[in-house]
Amino acid sequence: MVNQVNVEIDDNDRIIGRNWRCPCGARVESYMANDVDCDRCGRLFNGYGQELAAQELWEEN
Repeated sequence: MVNQVNVEIDDNDRIIGRNWRCPCGARVESYMANDVDCDRCGRLFNGYGQELAAQELWEEN
């Protein structure tokens, strides 16, 4: 579970990025709300810091 998501904003108060700590302790960053994985442990997160299921568990439609 993510404890705190830090939000970066530009001069016009638009969100340009988010960053948080992965449970493994690494800093994870997402820009433009893209999904991202942790460089250290490989956990996958959405652009808002919520951990997602491993891609191997996703069903193809």
